[in-house]
Amino acid sequence: MHFTQEEAGNIRELLDRVIFSRTKKEAKPLVDQLNFKAARLAGGDIDPYLVGKLREAINHAYEAAGQVSHKENQQMFCDQSWHVFMRVFDEN
Repeated sequence: MHFTQEEAGNIRELLDRVIFSRTKKEAKPLVDQLNFKAARLAGGDIDPYLVGKLREAINHAYEAAGQVSHKENQQMFCDQSWHVFMRVFDEN
């Protein structure tokens, strides 16, 4: 899979939709889509470290989904992992 800025925007949009899902059940199909995209990236020529950062972002987004007391922290962790993913990706 060739990773493009358009794909990055699509993934970021999905992450935001997961974070602001009303329930974990509502977020699950979106997380499945994100995990599928991460698996496709892992099967390509993208550095495994980058894929790991994307997986971290997905996990934190899912933890933020629904009515959770630690939503802001999980959203912050998601954003941090995403920014590392994109910064390192942009350097390559």
